[in-house]
Amino acid sequence: MTKFVRPTVKELREYAQEIGYISFDVRRFVDHYDANGWRVGKVPMKDWKATVRNWRRHDSEFKHRSEARMPMGERNTKIGQLNRRKAELMRMPDSPKVRQELEQIRIQLYQL
Repeated sequence: MTKFVRPTVKELREYAQEIGYISFDVRRFVDHYDANGWRVGKVPMKDWKATVRNWRRHDSEFKHRSEARMPMGERNTKIGQLNRRKAELMRMPDSPKVRQELEQIRIQLYQL
């Protein structure tokens, strides 16, 4: 098996042009993979070209998610409210209702 060689910014730009990925943000891609040691999930990257193609395939999904996010201040306020309610619930005696509300809070926090 060939050892993975990190691509240069130039190689990434050229490959993105070659496959017609005009909106490819090379800096974002490099920063993302530099930050996590050039891993895809928990597995070391094997093929950076395949990873670029996957970014292209999922590009509209990523944009949709970021556009759907609420403003940061509003998001932080909501997180604070949910965490305060969670702390209140954690002090209550255990019951199915308490567990259900804690699960709902967990889901809401995850979605933020």
